Amino acid sequence: MVSKKRFLTNLTSLLCFFLFVSACENVHPPKEAIERENKTKVKQAKASKQVTKQLAPNHLELREKVKQTSLVERWHYSLEESIRHMYMVGDLLLIETENQKLIALDRRDGMPQWVYHIGTPIDFPPTLHEESIYILSLSKLHVVAKSTGGLLFSQELNFVPSSAVCATDKHLFVGSLDNFLYALNLKDIKDLKKGYRDWRYRMGGYAQGTPLELEGNLYTPNTDGLVYAINANQGSSLKNWGDNGKFSTLGENVASIVGTATPPVVYVGSRDYNLYSLDRISGFLNWKFESGGEITRAANVIGSSVYAVSDRNLGKSTVFYAIDNENGNEKWSLVDGRQLYFQGKYNLWVIMKDSKVVAVNPESGTITDTCDFSGLDHFVTNLSDDHGFIGYMATSEGSIFAVEEK
Repeated sequence: MVSKKRFLTNLTSLLCFFLFVSACENVHPPKEAIERENKTKVKQAKASKQVTKQLAPNHLELREKVKQTSLVERWHYSLEESIRHMYMVGDLLLIETENQKLIALDRRDGMPQWVYHIGTPIDFPPTLHEESIYILSLSKLHVVAKSTGGLLFSQELNFVPSSAVCATDKHLFVGSLDNFLYALNLKDIKDLKKGYRDWRYRMGGYAQGTPLELEGNLYTPNTDGLVYAINANQGSSLKNWGDNGKFSTLGENVASIVGTATPPVVYVGSRDYNLYSLDRISGFLNWKFESGGEITRAANVIGSSVYAVSDRNLGKSTVFYAIDNENGNEKWSLVDGRQLYFQGKYNLWVIMKDSKVVAVNPESGTITDTCDFSGLDHFVTNLSDDHGFIGYMATSEGSIFAVEEK
């Protein structure tokens, strides 16, 4: 039999051990505690997908509609919230809801990853650079972690942004309604310093399209009818580019610039009805494609083709063009084509009016299939095939679908 004295000694030792363990559990550094909490939230979010909940209106009917098309449902998800916008950012599908949340789904399988409460509407598509997502909302910059959705920092800007963010390792480049292009020092703005601006560049109008940075140079479209080429580190014009650092069009340039490293080209759509291919090094004109309507959205480049949408009759009618990126000749066109949807294994998929989606032979422009997706409101252009050839679409009521070619 254990003596009373020995029993009390053992009991005291055991209590001390538990107190020591409890103390150790509460001395984790804040970063480690945050990481553990975020991992728990992600696990809970993923687990919640398995819980039966109220589906968005007509969700089951829309699933049946997808099954009746030649596209295969890869995954589906139903939110209990209304959708305002949908964006593809790296591996994530970002859903902006009407009650001002940003919900991240893994775009490969539709599993929820995190939720960030913005509190105000998003003004421009979010920008991903490295492991950070940059969001502009009512002149406030939100920076969240791509993996967890945790807020890294936020900063009220002292100007009104007119464009989405172009992010690099050192700078955030943002157009402004005061006709300046701002270069924000990423380290300083992260430390919430007041003097976070490295430079600003005055223009004749404002940059509505997102600036493009390639190899230390910045290319910016502008509503003054010019395209500016700027040294990204110094904020000075590239004197040996175009006409003293500028290329002139005959109309406002509101579409984001698209560029390629090889060959060194930038593509500029303009309200003067033209799509321009410019040499990225010299600023000289390679070719000009006359579309017959305003080009207000960024072109898309796949292989040897550039795809552009021409808006006519104030956007009431459109033409979707496939253009040879070497000589600017038209390959084919689709009347009423409104948006490039995604690149399939065999076909190019294009969104037409009335939410019809067609499969097009990318070489001949021949329509090989038509799918009726009326009732769906949001489509995301996907040029990336690293997770398969997937198209994403959703209703405003909260039904989200990922589809792929059979």
